[in-house]
Amino acid sequence: MAFPFSLTFGWERSRLYICMMTGNVSERQESTRVFVAVVALAAVIADPVLPASEIEFARDVQPILQAHCLKCHDSQREENGLRVDKRQSLLAGGSSEQAAVVPGDVEKSYLIRLVSGSDPDLFMPPEGDRLDSREIDLLRQWVTQGANMPDQWRATAADTPPHWSLQPIGHPAPPATDSPWPTNSVDQFVLARLRDHDLEPSAAADRATLIRRLYLLMHGLPPPPQQIEAFVNNPDEGAWPRLVDQVLASSHYGERWAQHWLDIVGYAETDGFEGNEPRANFWHYRDYVIESFNNDKPYDQFVREQIAGDSLGADVATGFLVCGAYDNVKSPDIVLTLNQRQDELATMINTIGTSLLGLTLGCARCHNHRFDPITQEDYYSLLAVLAGVRHGERSVQMESRAEGTPLVAGMAYAGRFENPSATHLLYRGDPLQQREEVSPGSIEALEGFRLPADTAEQQRRLRLAEWLTAKQNPLTARVIVNRYWQHIFGTGLVDTPSDFGRAGTSPSHPLLLDWLATELMQSNWSLKQLARQILLSSTFRQASAPRAVALQIDGDSRLLWRFPPHRLEAEAIRDSILAISGALNLRSGGPGYLGFDLLVKVDREFVAKTSYGTEDWRRMVYMTKVRQEQESVFGVFDCPDGSQVVARRSRSTTPMQALNLANSIFVLEQARLMAERAEQDAGEAADEQIRYAYQLAFGRPPADDELEDSRLLVRNHGLAILCRALFNANEFLFVP
Repeated sequence: MAFPFSLTFGWERSRLYICMMTGNVSERQESTRVFVAVVALAAVIADPVLPASEIEFARDVQPILQAHCLKCHDSQREENGLRVDKRQSLLAGGSSEQAAVVPGDVEKSYLIRLVSGSDPDLFMPPEGDRLDSREIDLLRQWVTQGANMPDQWRATAADTPPHWSLQPIGHPAPPATDSPWPTNSVDQFVLARLRDHDLEPSAAADRATLIRRLYLLMHGLPPPPQQIEAFVNNPDEGAWPRLVDQVLASSHYGERWAQHWLDIVGYAETDGFEGNEPRANFWHYRDYVIESFNNDKPYDQFVREQIAGDSLGADVATGFLVCGAYDNVKSPDIVLTLNQRQDELATMINTIGTSLLGLTLGCARCHNHRFDPITQEDYYSLLAVLAGVRHGERSVQMESRAEGTPLVAGMAYAGRFENPSATHLLYRGDPLQQREEVSPGSIEALEGFRLPADTAEQQRRLRLAEWLTAKQNPLTARVIVNRYWQHIFGTGLVDTPSDFGRAGTSPSHPLLLDWLATELMQSNWSLKQLARQILLSSTFRQASAPRAVALQIDGDSRLLWRFPPHRLEAEAIRDSILAISGALNLRSGGPGYLGFDLLVKVDREFVAKTSYGTEDWRRMVYMTKVRQEQESVFGVFDCPDGSQVVARRSRSTTPMQALNLANSIFVLEQARLMAERAEQDAGEAADEQIRYAYQLAFGRPPADDELEDSRLLVRNHGLAILCRALFNANEFLFVP
């Protein structure tokens, strides 16, 4: 007869007790032997873990951590600052400030308490299957035996390639093709991607469209009518390359492309916050950017000067570091003051990350980056590099516009520098909770550097500038190449231009991106040469007309089976109106014009202007940029207000845009001036005036039906009304 185990255990214990009291020696020994066997059996049945033996990490522990912990605590997620695949992280613990593993001490090992449920408020893992008793016992034995493990144990990590943007830049060979369509290597890459999707490129655009497209993109202005006529009537195949070179050599190129740069660095000429105080002499930085683009300054030099220009003969360039908002209202409250300073430095780090590296470095201020291999220590190492940077005006050396005087001293708003105190990692970004001291450095995962803590302030920034522009850095060249592609085609090869991390998107043409990045570095970082390669391609010269079948396959035209038409930005729309009205003031450089009337009450109040003069008709890049305010007419065209960096402007369509282009004081005045220009230049015949207005606005004469409709409109309402209608036409507002 079989007895339940509990009865057997109770019987043997009673029998042993009786024998110990009354039995002989042999009976007592037999009873003891049986009882010990029963107790051992009880232990096995209660918990089927074999007696403690030597724990092998790879065999016994790694599978447990892999199955239950790695999803949230690997190099990518690192929840609460803890990685279970790195020994040092387990020993240090995460944000809980309790060591996850204390070798030899199970009770002090927070990991054991979490997985065993001894902490009722925090049971790990929070989701999915919990650890069973055998797994918990193995972890206990492992800790007891010293928690031996490799420094970084996840073997699969070495086999997994890093994110595409962190891999070295290659120089792939352009795909071979027997097609006569490609003009250069750019086209070979594009054609290969098109054929992967059973697509073919579009026919070339007509010459009138091409010259208009070129001028609008490179200058932000329409081509003069006489320039259009000369190009359209020139059959020479070399006319296009010569025209591209002529356009790139113009000073309007720098004015146009500087605006793109000023967007991504958050440039504005007031401080923001409540007072929104003006920044006298910050326009020197704007002029530096314009001249750098016009002079085709090598991009690596351009970057280095903005980080450490005070040691490279370009003091004004350090305005880059202090482009962001600045709270100049100080308080005796130490918490407020410390947080203000941390916010200033965070803005600098974020601007460097997004504009130059395409990485959201600011995400690592309070914890390790959730998606990218950027640790909190990386963040505070960068902060240590910039810890001596301050906002304010100072005397600088700058280029003089007068001949014979190459340098002149003056006051400019730029970076001011002082030797910083020690930098500490801050728990959850709280300046009142300092942790270990951090030395100056950069991002470890990108072959970063670390400098001694006593390195001089200027040398810290110089080393950062060198690291940013090293050819081994896989991001700097890729990011600027992508920005150029974006501003030419409307969308970048990577359509998240300031996020090349895992939260961003993958490139539509990865091989082309790397090829262009390598070509940029090999051509002495010449941005004009980069632009020239793109502009001379057959890809750029395609017509923009839609094709039904292609739209079904690639509705966004990302594969570039046509040139993607897209709307101009606010500045180009405004400048183009001034250009065709004949009112555009081409004076360059120097202090800007104010786009508002300023009312000083308790705080500054900026109100829309009600009258304009010739100073207000300069290019919009020379408008004094007021943070937190929008220019009254063209601000509605998604123009940033300087409160934050903007990598890619949205393209909304709202009633206010049409109303401002039809009825604002500015547009009414420009329509009148354009009508007067047409009447003066085209003679008295109404039809000739209409044709001239179309040529100014669209770069072409009107079609027969357009001419007939325009005659009726002009006869009933005047030529100025027609000019207002042309300002509102999609053909005027879009890159064709």
